[in-house]
Amino acid sequence: MATRDVSAFGVQTSNTRSIASTGMINVAGTQPVSSGASAHSANVMRVVEINVERAMDGDANKVIPLRRNRNTPFDATWKVTSRGMLLWKREEIITGAIGYCENGSRVPLEITAKFDLPRGGDFLVTLEIFDSGGTRLGATSDEVNVARSNTDYRFVIPEFRVNNGFYRDTLRFQWTYKQENSGEQREPVPVPFYSFPLRPTEPWSLTPGEQNNPWTDALDLIWYENWQWNQENNIPLYETRISFRNLRGADRRNREKIAEIITKMVNARLGLVYEQRGGAPGFISIPRNADTWADYEFNLTRFISSINDGFGGRSIPGRRIPVNCMDCANIEVTFSNLLGCNLSVLNFGDRFRCNRVRTIGKAVRVFEGDYDEWDFPFALDINGRRTNTRGSGPAVEGHFSYHEIAMVGDDFEHRSRIHDSCLEVDSNLFIDFQQRSPIPLLPTHMQFASTLHFPPEGIDFDDTNTHHYIEMLVINGQNHLNNATQRGRGIMGRRNIL
Repeated sequence: MATRDVSAFGVQTSNTRSIASTGMINVAGTQPVSSGASAHSANVMRVVEINVERAMDGDANKVIPLRRNRNTPFDATWKVTSRGMLLWKREEIITGAIGYCENGSRVPLEITAKFDLPRGGDFLVTLEIFDSGGTRLGATSDEVNVARSNTDYRFVIPEFRVNNGFYRDTLRFQWTYKQENSGEQREPVPVPFYSFPLRPTEPWSLTPGEQNNPWTDALDLIWYENWQWNQENNIPLYETRISFRNLRGADRRNREKIAEIITKMVNARLGLVYEQRGGAPGFISIPRNADTWADYEFNLTRFISSINDGFGGRSIPGRRIPVNCMDCANIEVTFSNLLGCNLSVLNFGDRFRCNRVRTIGKAVRVFEGDYDEWDFPFALDINGRRTNTRGSGPAVEGHFSYHEIAMVGDDFEHRSRIHDSCLEVDSNLFIDFQQRSPIPLLPTHMQFASTLHFPPEGIDFDDTNTHHYIEMLVINGQNHLNNATQRGRGIMGRRNIL
């Protein structure tokens, strides 16, 4: 397996370091660069811990608490490997990172640090923060009397200036120590950094120390998959960053764009394919005390493990991971809300017939037979056999017993906006009766339906309802539209993540 060039991610590969949870950076490694004094006589100072505490914008702290995943907080070291082989020679051992949401005015960044100094002393300490491109994001200086290595010293960056939007980088905390009648010491500390376009929402928590603090494993997957797609389409990395950085602020259109990016990523970038034998979910867990479907949990840990092969989100050619609509809806909600959207899971319908759709995975060989790109889900032929099995005849009927999608907000009505990464509908279904070649449409921010109460015999289609999700998905007539809109389990909210 060829190793990846990770320089585009701003990964530093010098000095041995470790970083701990909630922004606290433990530093253990080589001595800082010292000038003007011999190695024997110098009272060499070095930073051993950094805690990026807060950047208050009103009542909101722009510093976002992070953890690697559910089982790994940032107080345990880890290595990046790929099928037992190191992706690169890693001298940095990272156990933490900094999350930051810059969506308003510039505010002071408060930092505390601990230093190690053999004989103590008075120092002028200067801290400069740079991004991987060398742009200085802020600086401060203060007189420090270092007496004990476990003492916290507070520093304030008056205006911490970072780019907006979603991206990952490695910042350089450049420490400079100067003591009277001695030389200057310089110590660079690389710090992994994640910028959020908006503050994460449920199922994510912003209370430090909780298992559903934003996971860097999930952030890496989003960033890497979209970066890889842009690379394959000859889009430079800086344009990838610009596209994400433009998604900033609590504007409704930014949330729509983020959800659209995630929907397209789930549908086409992760190697997912529809589970065609019985539509069973692959990543939904049922707790023993579950009373309703809303109590089911999304196993994000297992999902990321299935996607990754050692380094965040790397696609494997030919990979096929079976999923159903529950998986897709929960993946969309969990990843979109990680970047600040406000999506919920909606479970609707009770045995309704569908028009032909193109399910996630498109035209691929699935399990025991070949599955056509466009087909009726779970359709039967005249002999009662599934039409996706070898030797079956023409499809005559097919039903969804239910369907789950991602919905914007918490209040369900016919005007609710939805996202569905599990399938594509035919936008040509009621537009041009002379041309029956399907025109695929991935539902992103579509209106759910023209109404929730359809006549049993169906409706007459016109320009006002041909572009709605339910009318494109469900067969018109025989009360199937009502079976889809008036039955089902309703809003599932944001399922707990495992």
